Amino acid sequence: MSSPGSARTPALALLGLLALGLAAGAALAQPKPPAPAPPKDTQAKFEPPSGPGAGQAFLKQFEGEWTVERNFYPPGGGAPNHATGECTQKMVQDGRFLQSDFTFHQDGKTTTGTGISGFDPQTGLFTTFWYDARSTRF
Repeated sequence: MSSPGSARTPALALLGLLALGLAAGAALAQPKPPAPAPPKDTQAKFEPPSGPGAGQAFLKQFEGEWTVERNFYPPGGGAPNHATGECTQKMVQDGRFLQSDFTFHQDGKTTTGTGISGFDPQTGLFTTFWYDARSTRF
C-alpha cells in the first residue's frame, strides 16, 4: 500500500520534467533581434523641421512662366534703367520655397538671375535672396 504522499511524487516529477522541457525549448528558440532605433535627428533640437503652410500657399500662386520688366532707379536720381525679360517660377524643396529664374535682355546683352523666396511662420516674414550673373554677391 502506498502512502498518500508517494502518489504525488510521480506527478511532481512529471511537472518538473515538463517545466525543464519548456525551459530547454525556450532556450533553443532564437529571439527576434530588437528593431533598430530610428536615427536621431540632432539638428531638429536646434532647428525644428517645418512643412509648407499658409505663406507657401501664397508663394505657390506665382508658379509659372512670366514676362517681366525691370526698372532700376539709380541712387541720387537720374533716368531709370529698363530691361525686359522672362521668368520661370516653381516651388522647390518639397513646396517650402519659390525659386524664380530670370532672364533679362537689355542693350543686346542677356543676363540671368535667380531668387529664392520663403516664409517663416515664427516671424511671419517673407525673405528672398538673390544671385545673378552680374555679381558674386547674394
